Amino acid sequence: MSAPDMSTKPQTKTPLRAAIEIALIAAVFLTTREGLRSAGIDFPGPIAVFASIIAITIIMAASGGKWSQLGLHAPKKGWDWVKLPVLVIATMAAIVAVAMIVVPAVTSGFIERVEDPGGDSFAFLRGNLPVFLGFMLLVVWGTAAFGEEMMFRGFLQTNLEALFGGGTLAMILAIIAQAILFGLGHSYQGLYGIVLTGAIGLVMGITYWLGGRWLLPVILAHGLVDTISITQIYLGE
Repeated sequence: MSAPDMSTKPQTKTPLRAAIEIALIAAVFLTTREGLRSAGIDFPGPIAVFASIIAITIIMAASGGKWSQLGLHAPKKGWDWVKLPVLVIATMAAIVAVAMIVVPAVTSGFIERVEDPGGDSFAFLRGNLPVFLGFMLLVVWGTAAFGEEMMFRGFLQTNLEALFGGGTLAMILAIIAQAILFGLGHSYQGLYGIVLTGAIGLVMGITYWLGGRWLLPVILAHGLVDTISITQIYLGE
């Protein structure tokens, strides 16, 4: 009998170890972001995500861990090629429903609806093709799709589950907690943007869980949704 493949299974962690790792990465992210912001450097958030991914990689490598154990891998079997587009399409549809129906309905009357949270922050992209293409590659797909999903869903959600003791209830709490932190991480979009982004983070967390802790579906869904949004800004729509 062959040994089980441990390369794609999360490492077993104690709540203390999970808490320490979360605290370390939070320190890296916040220190980098606020330091760059104070220095007046553009894109402090994406750079902070990149720095955090490097720190997470170092922490995992120190204990023999790999990103594949958090779900960063290509389809491995025939069923995966069917599951992947289904999860991506379902996640994108859920995000549209959340953005167009759920969040507006839930926040109606006490949070002013913003049609394009953070849109003014990306005004520099309008009609500027070279900048648009560079931003799409480095930020939309680099630090947002890959970086944020690896950080919030792969690392944070998994560690929060360990912090809460493991099991189904712990995963549910982890999904909710990472979604709240994901929303707060987009505070530049205002209160409505925080709620909307947090709700989207909830969808992503659920997809990551239901997909068997597989990052590729949420990475693709995140990247495609952001690609559409940023392209609309570039076209002036």
